Amino acid sequence: MNTNFKDEYRKWIEKLSKQNFDELILNYAKEYYETRNVFISDGPYDGGIDLIYSINDKQIKRNIQITVQQNKYENKLEEDLKKSKENIDEYNYLNTLDFYISQPISPEKKKKLIKNADINYQITLRIIDANELAGLAQEFKSIRQTIHKFNKAVFPEERLSIDTNTKILFDTLSMGRDITSIKNNFIQSLILTHLYTRPNETVECIYNSLSSIFYNKFERNFFETEIGKLKSESKIIDIPGTSPKQFKLTDDTKNKIEEIENNSQTHEAELIFSFKEVLGRFNLVDETESIVKLIIELYNANYELDENELLNGVTKHSNKIQKIFENLINHLTSKHGINVNDANSIARQLLIVCSKNEFLNKISVSKMFTNLFKSDKLESYLNSSKRKVYLDTQILLQTICFNYDDIEYDDRLYQAVKSFLEIVESSDIPICLHTTIGYVEEVAWHILNGVKLARFLELDFIKDLGPSKNVFFNYFLELRENHIGDFESFADFVEELLDVNAKIQNETRFIEELIQNLVERFELLNIVVETPPLFDNYDAYRRQYEISLSYLRHDQKSYEARKHDLNTILHLSQLHFDMEDGYFTEPYLITWDTSFYEVRSSFNRFKELSHWYVYPPMKFANTVSVMNMRIDSNAINYNIISLAEENFNLSNDAISFLDIINGLFTDKDVKKWKLVNKLAKMRKNLLHESNIEDFSKTRNNSLPIDEFLLLVQRHYQNPINRKKYRDIVCLFQNNDYADKIANLIETNLGNFQIKNEIKPSIITKLDELIKENNEAPNSPSSPLR
Repeated sequence: MNTNFKDEYRKWIEKLSKQNFDELILNYAKEYYETRNVFISDGPYDGGIDLIYSINDKQIKRNIQITVQQNKYENKLEEDLKKSKENIDEYNYLNTLDFYISQPISPEKKKKLIKNADINYQITLRIIDANELAGLAQEFKSIRQTIHKFNKAVFPEERLSIDTNTKILFDTLSMGRDITSIKNNFIQSLILTHLYTRPNETVECIYNSLSSIFYNKFERNFFETEIGKLKSESKIIDIPGTSPKQFKLTDDTKNKIEEIENNSQTHEAELIFSFKEVLGRFNLVDETESIVKLIIELYNANYELDENELLNGVTKHSNKIQKIFENLINHLTSKHGINVNDANSIARQLLIVCSKNEFLNKISVSKMFTNLFKSDKLESYLNSSKRKVYLDTQILLQTICFNYDDIEYDDRLYQAVKSFLEIVESSDIPICLHTTIGYVEEVAWHILNGVKLARFLELDFIKDLGPSKNVFFNYFLELRENHIGDFESFADFVEELLDVNAKIQNETRFIEELIQNLVERFELLNIVVETPPLFDNYDAYRRQYEISLSYLRHDQKSYEARKHDLNTILHLSQLHFDMEDGYFTEPYLITWDTSFYEVRSSFNRFKELSHWYVYPPMKFANTVSVMNMRIDSNAINYNIISLAEENFNLSNDAISFLDIINGLFTDKDVKKWKLVNKLAKMRKNLLHESNIEDFSKTRNNSLPIDEFLLLVQRHYQNPINRKKYRDIVCLFQNNDYADKIANLIETNLGNFQIKNEIKPSIITKLDELIKENNEAPNSPSSPLR
């Protein structure tokens, strides 16, 4: 465990009774000395020895005393030293005394007592007090388990309302090592956990109790076979003299499951106290129970996507998770008057706590496995058939960065793709990575935009423009800040990264060369680049695609991005036949773009199209981990964050003002742009004036000016509108029009913030200004006067 619970453990240890503290030291000694032969001998005739242990059947002559005295323990220690001295002189005991005490002793006091033992008795004294035991709890699970065992009765409210079988099911399942028999291991694990809670049962009783869990898919003789296997493997035994035969666990199996249960209880208690530690900072300890329920609901919902994807292709899952996350925020804000910033901080701190604790991850995975038995596709889900996985643009961008240099980078998207690639690489299940030429083209344009962004580093007001979404530009800044690589400029970094001349003379030629280099780079990374064919009925598909996107609350995809996404969707929807294995497969798309869920659902009306899956990277990585029986404890954290944070939907929701400006201004001399300065000041004022409660309602904390400029940009980029994009660029770069454009934007932001659309009159006004600018003597260039 990474979380330190030393203070909680110390408080618990101080409250233990003599009998319970003896057991704590007994269990610790077994683990520390790696022997089962440990006994408590405390009593009036113990000869000054409270604990005896043997190693390899040889008793170790060691002076050990155990006490829970709060007062006058110094007097007891003095008596124990006298007894120890006698044992050393007359019975050849080791010249030491281990003094275990359930109370904390200050370092100064310890030094004084140790000095007294050395000078007056010539004994090496070791004092193991409550502080030291609490510190050892992180290393020795025997301490953690024993502490929780005796405190769960004292603190019954610390218990979560989840049954024991569910808690320990996944751990029991993981006792099996044969990945090809996951399904049978799962069934056998349920039988074992059933016998753990209800021993001495017949096959008939086991069948009646468990059949419904498997949705009545298995006959009685199936259970007889599985019970026979467990018996042959010495995991269960039949009870002599019973008719019909009754079964129970062997001692080894029972001990294993008992250890699993203890671990589960310990992790559960640690999780609750970590929650209380976070909530205590905001005086919300009394809300622990209600908040824990919301967190459990969030985790369970997180795993439902695997099940629903497999069964029904359900599309609204991300909305459900976002709703639960919002419920958690609303619970904190409405009931306790906590501001939104603090509420978000609390929620994220709680999720970080969850990521460091195995408890919620395992119970959710167990639930997912149980639910999977509803489906006849379980066999195909669990078998080792090849998975055909397609990566969209955002995943490709992070993949290039990760493969260039795996740095310590505090970027959740980089970390998510890193984990995804590592899990795919280590998977026992064969996974083939693919992408489309359209997404490679988007990567190339992304790099070009990054090169153009380097101009803004000259501006002293660059921070007022906000951050960029450009993956390579941000990655370059991280490398530069941490002094990784010797790059004089971003162009040098691009040349080093992709072996292409970034001193751009001709954009078209640069993109063509870059696409060729990228295709070769991805093939070296074992990512196959495919070119989707021309599709029949394309216009009907395109219309349905546009209709689906229109239902989304916010969509900012460019015309080219829409075209590439549609081509990929149709390519995924084709029947994919694996020539090597001789069967059809259903491909996966790895993306953060939730619009694919809506589109895939609406495309169900086309019966000629096949099903495909859509997953964010850590969802797929976690699914692969389950199939491989190697759960990544970090996966759930990245996954929850990916699904619950405001900017989960990168392609649709996140807006970068800096990236928009980068597209609207093409001249290299950034310091001459009068309008950029005005827009930056306008954005800075809006950010300052925004009330946080109202601000949180906007998309990803995007300001009205961000969305306004984005829609203007998209309008003039869309070929359907029959406009020339270079015309709006020339207008924006003409300093003579800076005041008019700034006033036009500022006077219309209030109405825009309410309706989230641009009035036709604004476009008409911009068109008039464009016409006026184009008819000026120096047009069609973009003069800066």
